Order: sequence, then structure tokens, then C-alpha cells
Amino acid sequence: MTRLYGLLRRDEGMTLIELMTTLIIGSVVMLALFALVDQAFPAEQKVRDRVAAEQRGRIALERLSRDLRSAVCVAGTGGALQAPLISAGDTQVTFYTAVPAKSAIDDADATNDFVPEIHQLVYDPVAKTLTRKRWTFTGVPPDPSVTPANQPDDVLLTDVEPSGTANTLPGHSSAVFGLIPEDGTTPLDPSTMTAAQKASVARVRVGVRVAPRNGTTYAPAKATFEEDVTMRLPPAYSGGTAVGGPACQV
Repeated sequence: MTRLYGLLRRDEGMTLIELMTTLIIGSVVMLALFALVDQAFPAEQKVRDRVAAEQRGRIALERLSRDLRSAVCVAGTGGALQAPLISAGDTQVTFYTAVPAKSAIDDADATNDFVPEIHQLVYDPVAKTLTRKRWTFTGVPPDPSVTPANQPDDVLLTDVEPSGTANTLPGHSSAVFGLIPEDGTTPLDPSTMTAAQKASVARVRVGVRVAPRNGTTYAPAKATFEEDVTMRLPPAYSGGTAVGGPACQV
């Protein structure tokens, strides 16, 4: 009798309801963990894409800025110095520049010949590329009346598009370059820019949006850059006030 009573008091194991409840709760927890892992991997890829886009854009803008900051005046056939800016628009800037090679800087015996080049920074809206074109002079000093030799193009950026911030004038949202006169804040309208206005340009505003190389269409993965690059030439002064762009004088 005592043995039978002991067997009746045992309540080991789980009832069917308890088993079903445990399975449901476990399934919900596992599904939540799977969803977390599923979201974590794409998020990590998006972060990597954004970092890659920022790195690409930063390197390209450093190279572009170096050329613009090294803009120089070049003597014409009559001896008068010509302004560094040759032509410019929403999608291209052409100018004289002189960037010495590292060997010319490090070598104490290197010649100090002034050998500028013509550089053109041009954006292709179809290919979505930003390219640097170069022309070199054969004579020292260079003669701008002589057609310089064309050098291989250098693609600075691919998968790039205008950010809409380079030129905020109406109708210029697709501009990559904004041309700002000395002491000015508003870019010029390149479609109506006069020769005097072109000579007054002292800063070039660059506004681009760069995507990573993998071609993602995820908008937050793109990096936006806006930079004002000043040509490092003294401006023209009158009465202590800047009245024009780079003053080309000997």
C-alpha cells in the first residue's frame, strides 16, 4: 500500500500543454536570433561600403585639390602673364598648373626650370567618371601659343555623380564645379561668364557624391563631398581691398 501511494505522488515529466508552450517560446526566440543575424550581415556590408566610398572620394579630392592649389600664371607670346584659368564650366575646369616631382624637391642639384602643364578636370555624366587630362609643354619657358603634347588621361573617380552643392544657382544642380570670384560667396553662372569674370575666379567649389566600387544602389552607402579649393596666388588689390582673382604679375 505504501509503495502504491509513492507511485501516485510522482509528477515527473511534462504535460502536452507544457511541451507545446516550451516549443512555441523556443521557436520565437530562435526566429528572433535568426532575424538579428540576418540584419547584422547586411548592416556590416553597408558600413564597409560607406567607408570604401569615403576613402575613394577623399583620395581623389586630395589629388584634385593639389592641382588647383598649384595653379600658376604663364607668360604669353607678348610677355604678359596669362591668368591660370583657361576655361571652365559646370562639368570641366581647364587651367595652368605646376606640381614639381618629388625628385626635383629632394635633389639639391635639380634644375629650377619652370615647367607648367595644362590640366583639365572633366566630369562625364554618362560614364559617371571624373577624369584628369594633361598636356605638357616642350619648351622652357613654355609658350602657350604652341599646342602642348597630350598625356594619358587619369581617371580620378568612377561611380561619381553631382551632389547638387557645387553651384546653387537655378539650373545648375548637375554642376560638379562652382566658380567663385575673390571674396565672393556665390558661384558665377558659367553660361554667361565674361572674360573678366573668369579672370576673377579665385576658388573652385567641388561637389560630388561617390559610391563604392561594388555598384550598390543603397543611397546611404554613398559619401558626399563638398570642398572649396583656393588657388594659392595673391589676388589683385586696390586700396587694400581684393578686387580680382589671381594677380599675374612679375
